[in-house]
Amino acid sequence: MIKKLLFLPNQRLISSFILPKFCTQYNSKSVQSFYFLANKLEDISKISSRNSGIEALENLMDDYIQGGDNELFLQMVRLLSCKVDNEEIQIANSSLIEILKVVFPDEDITKFLFEKGDIGLYAKEMLQKKLISQQNNQTDKNNLSIEEVIIFFEKLRNLQGDRSRIEKQELIINFLKKIQDPLEIQYFIRILSRSLRIGISEKSIIKALTNINKKKKDSLNQLLRDVQDRVFGYNTTLNSNIQIGTPVPPMLAKPVSDFDELLKFLKKYESKKVSLELKYDGERCQVHYCQDKGIKLFSRNLEIQNDKYPQLVQQLEKYFNKRDDIKNCILDGEIVVTDSKGNIKSFQEQQQNRKRKQDSNSVLAFDEDNIEKIYLFDLLYFNSSQHNHRDQTFRKQLVQDHFAVEGPVDHAESKIFDLSIQKDFEELKDLVKYYIDQKEEGAMVKSLDSNTFYDTNGRTQWAKLKKQVLSGGLADTFDVIPIAAYYGKGKRSGVYGSYLLACYDDKQKEYVALCKIGTGFSDKFLQDSTDRLKQKVCSQKPREYSVHRTFKPDVWFSKDAEVWEVECDSLSSSPIYTIGKTNYGDNGISLRFPRFLRIRDDKTTEQSTKIEQIIEFFNKQQAKPNNNSKDQNDNQQEREEDG
Repeated sequence: MIKKLLFLPNQRLISSFILPKFCTQYNSKSVQSFYFLANKLEDISKISSRNSGIEALENLMDDYIQGGDNELFLQMVRLLSCKVDNEEIQIANSSLIEILKVVFPDEDITKFLFEKGDIGLYAKEMLQKKLISQQNNQTDKNNLSIEEVIIFFEKLRNLQGDRSRIEKQELIINFLKKIQDPLEIQYFIRILSRSLRIGISEKSIIKALTNINKKKKDSLNQLLRDVQDRVFGYNTTLNSNIQIGTPVPPMLAKPVSDFDELLKFLKKYESKKVSLELKYDGERCQVHYCQDKGIKLFSRNLEIQNDKYPQLVQQLEKYFNKRDDIKNCILDGEIVVTDSKGNIKSFQEQQQNRKRKQDSNSVLAFDEDNIEKIYLFDLLYFNSSQHNHRDQTFRKQLVQDHFAVEGPVDHAESKIFDLSIQKDFEELKDLVKYYIDQKEEGAMVKSLDSNTFYDTNGRTQWAKLKKQVLSGGLADTFDVIPIAAYYGKGKRSGVYGSYLLACYDDKQKEYVALCKIGTGFSDKFLQDSTDRLKQKVCSQKPREYSVHRTFKPDVWFSKDAEVWEVECDSLSSSPIYTIGKTNYGDNGISLRFPRFLRIRDDKTTEQSTKIEQIIEFFNKQQAKPNNNSKDQNDNQQEREEDG
């Protein structure tokens, strides 16, 4: 302690006669340092156990809480979660690469990223190399403060207009050139690229802060609310006050494999009267409107969608301007794209249209061949009153009464059935089959009985039947994670030709291999995915991956790479996959004939399909007649050898 005292400036020494007071000041100065935060994050990155990681996160938070500066704590959490602003600062990885080429002009960043896939690590190693070449002993370096970093992001956010892209690059280049510590530049770049790569999610942060709050006997309730509302921008409880502009986690539905399971599911809630709704092949959207503040569109993942659907925003503004009876509202619906005849385009066509418009100079031009519209199916807030606690029938009626079908707004196709009447149940089944025959995505079944509030905390009282239900196969597609790739051969040379997919194990906190996939890809997708995922390449297999020793892919990806939706013919037993091995002896579970459908950029890897769901589907499949596991396994082995 005396050694620390001797290093203090004289003015600090004079004001530090009392030892406890000195300790407080010293700790306070430490937590204000960006290097202090970066060093703690580096320590957390070396922890493989999730529970140990949460504990380390608690210790980090406690360092800031003890100082009593709540604003500093919130600034730290913004950096920790890469939430430097409620709206994303649009700096793509490709722009960061160009910026680093200017800062470190003599280095080969492309080769480094292909081998290691970490742009922050690149900046760290290049600065280390630069300091060594300059024989800089780093004893006189000026460390950044957290406040300086936050102020930088505020300046970056405020740059707008035609020259904003160039001005942002210049601002970042000048700031990077001032950074003198390799660890600081590594985590600054990672925050700028919105990926710390240390296994921390919003849920981890909330979990750690909740644990501290319990230990302190709920004395941090307000701080916890501030983190949820001011940093993450969402409400997580039914009784919390909903606000316009603050997204609410969407209510989800339980996938069911057949109509018998649907009845069992609804019986659990004593549901008889239900609404059957067409499931559109679009993108989930929450619409927030206020006469004074305008419109915000939020994705399923609570991200702002205005830039993705500018035409829809423009048309919704015209729609609401005509209606004096609507002061403000929060609506739930599905965005689709139609042609001039009203035919709904596929999700893939919708995404291609969005990208084409973003790349053009006339994003707001109305395109008769690609009309953006929204099908409404729920309402949470209307004219300054929240209704998420009201029953489903009441909410649906408000939508019908106040939101006319006009312009970009339509109502989700729905029909009410009483399942206690056999005739109604048969008609419901026929309508679902009709939807499938018409190549629709499927159907949603929603209970209309009492206590059917809008539940954001679990999959309750909504069920979904997707197109696989008629084939006797699976009722749902799977959201999986590409964790590795194999170089393509022949016409696929120069790109990744096939991938190793995994799903997430919530209990073990690891990513477990599920299958290989090489079908369902277009040539363009293979090239685009190779270009994207090169940025996620790791030098070695991450510790969180559970993969059989026989798999030797050409490259491994980081665990935050992407989420893909795939379909398959069925689930099969396989000796080289580990999911369900404890349940089924020597064999695990794999997907038989998997086919790629689309990228789920609205989901994080931890929101992918869990192994419990895989096991549940497999058990249901095994219970069905004419299930030949041996044939499935043999076919799966043949497909993998071909891949």
